[in-house]
Amino acid sequence: MSLRQYLGLLSPKKRTAVESTEKNKLYDQSKRKRVIVPGWKTEFEWLICDDSHGKIFCQPCRSAYGPLAVRKVPERFRRYAKGPFVVGCANLRHDALTTHAKSDGHNYAVEFLKNRGQPTGESVAEKTVQTLNKASFHRLEKLFRNVHAIAKKSRPISDYTWQCELDIQKGIDLGDTYRNTKSCKEFLVAISEIERGKIEEKIELAKFYTLMSDGSTDVSVIENEIVYIHFAHRGIAYCYFLGLIQCESADSKGIYAAILQALNFKNLTVNDILKRTVGFAGDGASVNTGQLNGVIAHFRENASSSVVMVQCMSHRIELAYKTAFKVAPVFTKVFSLLDDLFKFYHKSPKQTSNLKQTFTALKIKQTMPTRIGGTRWLGHVQTALNSLWKVYPAFVTHLGQVSLHNTQSATQSKAKYLLKLLRSKSVIVFAHFINDVVNVLTKLSMCLQQRATCLYEVHQDLECTIANIQKLEARFISIQL
Repeated sequence: MSLRQYLGLLSPKKRTAVESTEKNKLYDQSKRKRVIVPGWKTEFEWLICDDSHGKIFCQPCRSAYGPLAVRKVPERFRRYAKGPFVVGCANLRHDALTTHAKSDGHNYAVEFLKNRGQPTGESVAEKTVQTLNKASFHRLEKLFRNVHAIAKKSRPISDYTWQCELDIQKGIDLGDTYRNTKSCKEFLVAISEIERGKIEEKIELAKFYTLMSDGSTDVSVIENEIVYIHFAHRGIAYCYFLGLIQCESADSKGIYAAILQALNFKNLTVNDILKRTVGFAGDGASVNTGQLNGVIAHFRENASSSVVMVQCMSHRIELAYKTAFKVAPVFTKVFSLLDDLFKFYHKSPKQTSNLKQTFTALKIKQTMPTRIGGTRWLGHVQTALNSLWKVYPAFVTHLGQVSLHNTQSATQSKAKYLLKLLRSKSVIVFAHFINDVVNVLTKLSMCLQQRATCLYEVHQDLECTIANIQKLEARFISIQL
C-alpha cells in the first residue's frame, strides 16, 4: 500500500505521450524561443546561418539541388530540390541537423562537390564507371579489330560472325552482344567516320588538290566511280581514297556529280575544294578528256578554267608499247602463245595434273602459267614471260606428249599449235626481246602507280627508262653486226 492510499488521497492522472508532445509544442511556441547556437557552425561545417530571418541552410545541398546548382538535377534526387535545408529550415533544433547530416540527399551532395573539385578521371564516380566499363571496353576493342581487319583485307561482312566464333573458341571474351552483321556495319561506319575525319584534317592543311577518278562496274552491273584526292604538304605527297560512288549515268555529267558527292566533308564544303583544285586525273577516254562535254570541261566551268587534265600515265605506257609492237606480226603470236597457254591449263584440271607430273619427272620447281591481263598491266606481262622461261622444258615436254595421242581431239590440236609456237625461233627470240623491254617499262609503270610519288621522281624514272631503251637498241644493232 502506497502512502497516498494510506492517507486516502487520489492518485494523479497519468499523462499520455500525445498530451506530452502537444504540451512541449505549446511550450516551444509560447514561452521558449529557439536561437541558432554558435557552436553548430563548428560542429557542422556545411551549415549556413541566416540570423536575420532565423533560418539555416546546407551549403552542399544548395550547390547540388538549389539555386547554386551547376547542372541539371538527376530525376532520383529531384525530390531534394525543395528540401528544408535548401529553401531554408526554421526548425532550429540540434536533432534536425544531425538527421539531415545522415540523410542520403546530403551525402550525395557532399560526394558531388568532392568529385567536382577533382581533376578529370580522378573522381570516385569516374573511377567506378571506368572499373565497371573496363571489361566492356576490352570486348569492344577486340570486336572493332575484327571489323577493321575485314575492311582492310576486303573481306565480306559475313566473315565477321565466324571470326567472333573463332575468337570465342580461342578463349577470348567477346560478350554476348554485337556479334552479328548488323553490328559489323555500324562498327564499319564508325571507323570510316573517324578515318575520314583524319583525312579531312590533312586536306585542310593543303593549298592545292588534284582529283583522280576511274570507272568500275560491280557484280550487279552498276557503274561506279572511284575517287581519290592527291595533294602535298610540307614536301610530302599524300593520296587518299574518298569513296566508291554510284553513278546515275555513265556520261560526263553523271561522273562529275559522283566526284562532287565524294567531296562531302563536315567542315570542308565542295566549293572550298573546287577553289583549290588545280588538276584532274583520269584515263584517256573521251568522256574524261572531251574539251566541250567531258569531265574536264565541267571542272573548268565550275572550278577554274586553268584546271589541268592529266591522263593516266600507266595506261598510256600500256597503249604506247602495244602500238609500237603492233608493227611486228610476230607480236600477236607471242601474246596468243601466253594467253592460250594459260587457258589450256587453267580450264583443264587433267592437263594441270599431267603438267605437275612432268615437273616432278624433270625435277623442276612447279610454276603454272599466268594470265597476261589485269589491273597491273605491264606487270602481268612480265610475270607471264618469267613463268614461261622458268619451266619452258616442262611445257615443251608435256605438250609434245599430248600432241602424240591419236585422239584427234580439240585438245590435241591446241597442244600442237602451242608446241609449234614454243619451237618457233622467231616467236621465242621476239618474246625475249619483249621481256627485256617490258622489264624496263614495268619499273616506270610501278613508280607511276605509287600513291606518294611526285613529279620529280617520275621525271627521273622517265629519263632512266629512255636511256635503258636506247641501250637495248644499241645492243640489238651490235648483235646484228
